[in-house]
Amino acid sequence: MFCLRSKLSAVLAGAMAAALVSTPAHGAEAVFVDDRRDAPARVDIQRVKVVHNQRAIRTVVKVANLRWANQYRTADDAVVFVDTDRKRVGPEFYGSFSGNHWYFGRMRQWRIISSGDPDNPFTGGCRGFRADYDVRRDRVTFRMPRTDRCVGTPRRLRVAAYMSHAVGGDYDDLITDWAPARRTFYRQWVRVG
Repeated sequence: MFCLRSKLSAVLAGAMAAALVSTPAHGAEAVFVDDRRDAPARVDIQRVKVVHNQRAIRTVVKVANLRWANQYRTADDAVVFVDTDRKRVGPEFYGSFSGNHWYFGRMRQWRIISSGDPDNPFTGGCRGFRADYDVRRDRVTFRMPRTDRCVGTPRRLRVAAYMSHAVGGDYDDLITDWAPARRTFYRQWVRVG
């Protein structure tokens, strides 16, 4: 009898371990592939990866050929939009990298209602928000803490991404790419893991 219980316990433990290892990736992480070559390479978003855990939301936007916007090594515009409320139209939060600064803010119906620069905490910036514009790896990474002053503690979220470059420094002549499409979120909701 003791031997049977030991074997049964071992089988159950093995089954539980296999179940834990084979849980779907969308529990805490999701990777979305965007259409390649649907925009010029410097703004062509190819992949968006979202990692949603108890501490933060990390979004990595992979671009075909990320470059500096000009000889002064300022960045093109990169934005990630975060939707946490199914009932509201558009994102509740955004993070952006523009020029040589990063910004975090709140949105309603695709309009900015508050923004903040982390270098100036009086503008409503979220403490711990970071953005990294990595030309060597062709990616822009955003980290948004799950705190009350930032994105709160959503159980699930979905994202959209945007890149733009002002041709010749003229904001009337922009080349852009949206992932998955203009003012559209990826359909999959990424649960906290």
